[in-house]
Formats: sequence, C-alpha cells, structure tokens
Amino acid sequence: MKIQSIIFDLGGVLLNIDYQRTIKAFKLLGIKESNDFYSQKHQHNLFNLLETGNISETEFLSKIHELSNNSEKDAIIKSWNALILDLPQNRISMLHDLKKTFNLYLLSNTNSIHIDYIKNKLGKEKYNNFYSIFNKVYYSHKIGVRKPNPKAFELILDEQNLTPNKTLFIDDSKQHIIAAKRLRIISHHLKDDVTKLFPDIIQ
Repeated sequence: MKIQSIIFDLGGVLLNIDYQRTIKAFKLLGIKESNDFYSQKHQHNLFNLLETGNISETEFLSKIHELSNNSEKDAIIKSWNALILDLPQNRISMLHDLKKTFNLYLLSNTNSIHIDYIKNKLGKEKYNNFYSIFNKVYYSHKIGVRKPNPKAFELILDEQNLTPNKTLFIDDSKQHIIAAKRLRIISHHLKDDVTKLFPDIIQ
C-alpha cells in the first residue's frame, strides 16, 4: 500500500529536546528522585494531567512548588522548559518537500507552557509558518488525550478519514510506536535524524 499521510511527533523528532536538562533542573529545585519524577519513559501523573488539559498551568506550578524547595514560579517554568532546544531549518525544509506528496499531521504530547515557550523561542512568524505546514496539528492538552492511548491515534484516523496501512507514524518513544502498530498504522521508531528517512526528497 502506498503511503498517503504522515503523522509526526514533535519533540525528539522535529524539535530537538533533552530530557536530562529538565531532570537536572528539577533536581536543583529540590525534587526528590527527579529521574523517576520525569523522564521520556516514565513520569509523575502530574504531567499527564497537565498534558491532557485536566489541570491548569497554575495548579501544575503550585504542585511543583509544593514538591520542590518552595521554588518560585519563574524558576519552575524555566526548569520545565529547559528540555526544549531548537527546530532545525533542514527539518522544516523537509516538511515543505513532503507536503508536495503527502498529507502531514502533527501529534504531540505537550502542554500550554511548552507551546508558549516554543512560540516565543521561534518567534511568532516562524512558529506560525511551521504550524501551517501541517494539514492539522493535534496537541494532547487540546484534544484531552496523550499517546500511547489509542484514542489519540483513533481521533486523527477518524477525523481525517485516514487508512491505517496508508499512514506512516514517526515517533522517538517505543511505547507510542507499539500503540500505533496495534491499530495497524505503519510506524517508525526514530533513533536518528528524521531527515535521513527521506534522502530521495531532501538531497
């Protein structure tokens, strides 16, 4: 079956991130066992609640304040955003090239604090240009569900009328890949730069 659509993850696929930066920052705030508190594979339920829109930014920051050494709001936000690095231009160029042939979608476990930071970091124009590349963007805190919950994938498949075996999903988290494969979506567990998947398009 020929692929017609591609669903991209954001962090770790298109946007460079480093979980260790936030883990270390949380440790400095006084968060005990910060590796278990927040990581790529496991995280405190507090983050799940934030990234499904079930608690507000204020509630999230208040809880982190309690769990840390009574850290200030700005210090908590800075620590939480520490994992976000850059959005390489060659990946944006890749998306523009892919858009000529495929329907493109973005499915990201994220939250309003990170998205606001990314908007400010990139600048309004660059962020809006990036956002507009996709047929539609699905942020977990907006749709109320996170990967690997199958409902996150089913929402896109149903809303966009996508055929699973004609849809490619690219993510850097194994648990998300497993969930997508169960729905018969063609899936790739990314372990290298995403642009290397499409050499015939970018070279």
